[in-house]
Amino acid sequence: MIYAYGFSIPGFYHLSDNSVCQDAHCIRKIKPDLAVAAVADGLGSCEHSEIGSSLAVNISTEFCETNYREEMSDDEILGVIKDAFEAAYESCKQSAAEKDFPIESYDTTLDLVIYRAGQIYYGHSGDSGIIALTADGLFQPITEQQRDEMGYVFPLSFGKDYWKFGKVEKPVASVMLMTDGMLDTLFPFDIRERPPYIHVALARFFMDLSALKITVEGESQTQNRIYEFVANIDKDIVYDDKTVAVLLDSEVVAVPQPDEYYKEPDWARIKEEYHEKLRRIAYPHKSEEVEKT
Repeated sequence: MIYAYGFSIPGFYHLSDNSVCQDAHCIRKIKPDLAVAAVADGLGSCEHSEIGSSLAVNISTEFCETNYREEMSDDEILGVIKDAFEAAYESCKQSAAEKDFPIESYDTTLDLVIYRAGQIYYGHSGDSGIIALTADGLFQPITEQQRDEMGYVFPLSFGKDYWKFGKVEKPVASVMLMTDGMLDTLFPFDIRERPPYIHVALARFFMDLSALKITVEGESQTQNRIYEFVANIDKDIVYDDKTVAVLLDSEVVAVPQPDEYYKEPDWARIKEEYHEKLRRIAYPHKSEEVEKT
């Protein structure tokens, strides 16, 4: 059986000026072993991006629910997801035209999954992301953030040449979709080059079935508990809107890893090593002087 929870919380910069949350999410549980989920992050620089993100998640998930068939092959399921991205973008264009808004004002990211009996099919556009807990007990990203060298995001409007689609080849015990504000908490810069490259303890908190106890306390209580945790994350850690959508399959058991895998990192040491690395890059002559002495 698939369990689910998800929410979108306005970031501090929206709360400070009483503006709208530009994130959106949607979860559709279709059958006990079948669900669709999507998250979208409207670009902050775009005037009506909250409309774009809302349309993107609702239209794309509705399209998948309507057009998915049990007998479909892998390629056919991925075809449905590709068409769902097209439908989402066309809906944005139509809405913008009706309101006489430029289509760029709707710019948004979009991440979507179809979760079928432990199998994940996905589509990806932008700098949000998807993380899977596979049956071998490992947490792994299955998408890469799409940004240029200046940090500008590749939104849904960039079109099919930028959209990415695929299937996770391993059985998946759970999957989590996050907009970039939350995604960066799982992949902080100072551990991105350090195995296992992800804040495992935090990932486990969000998406490990046994750790969550969602089968015992239920989806609503679990969602409320995780919501409170995310809502109270310090603004120095996440200033942006915060969106999380999680699907968990109780029929797929993730093999536990050694305790060391789940251990909280030594953040003080890691941060010092990270900053020392930056100092060596910025001031190579000083590093050489230290080594000589």
